[in-house]
Amino acid sequence: QLALGSVSEDASGEVTTQTPTGFPQSAALDSEVTSSDRENSNMILVGGPAVNDLTAELADEGMTWNASEYESNEGVGVLDLVEGAFSDGNHALVVAGHQADDTRAASEFIANYQEHAEDLAEATTVQVSTENNQVVE
Repeated sequence: QLALGSVSEDASGEVTTQTPTGFPQSAALDSEVTSSDRENSNMILVGGPAVNDLTAELADEGMTWNASEYESNEGVGVLDLVEGAFSDGNHALVVAGHQADDTRAASEFIANYQEHAEDLAEATTVQVSTENNQVVE
């Protein structure tokens, strides 16, 4: 399962948020990702192979959907967990779709992780309908 951090509340009601070590402080364009990032980081890649060079590289290696798979699945957003992305032990979560609305549907689905935890548990690829934000079986 994907865990981005944790929130805890102490006896006084004060909330503390913890972020994992190495969690990026900001997002980066695919062109800004360094070789060190690629070798030492888990990544969230937004956009399919037509718009994100890192996703395209994984698609060329057969590790995630290629452009024609997105073209034949219009109206579907995709969440694809790629193990061993760019180096052993690292993962990439591809959040993409054929069009911007499809990518947005996948983004909203993962952003509401608690609501969709059961659909995401133990899944490596989840397809989400852009129309109703439900998992496509």
